[in-house]
Formats: sequence, structure tokens, C-alpha cells
Amino acid sequence: MADITYCKTAKGWLYLATMEDLKRRAIVGWALGDRMTEALTIRALDQAVRR
Repeated sequence: MADITYCKTAKGWLYLATMEDLKRRAIVGWALGDRMTEALTIRALDQAVRR
């Protein structure tokens, strides 16, 4: 499963993309960025695949 969430910080918005293994119920990939882009989600997916 994948999700993107965002948090307001003193310097602006920060976006967090996560990939979760539903069988293990664990986060297996994540990426943080200052813009919500396709590259942000791909970085999280790449990390999940490598694990």
C-alpha cells in the first residue's frame, strides 16, 4: 500500500511518501521532500523494492 501525507513546518510544507508491506504491516520504503512529485513516490518505491 502507498500513501502521501504532508506536514506544515516553519519553512513550509514537507511531504512524506510511504510504502507499506500489508502482510508484515511494516513500512518498507519512504521518501521525504519539499514538493509532492512523481519522483518522490518513485524514490519510496525504489527503497521498498531494494528491501
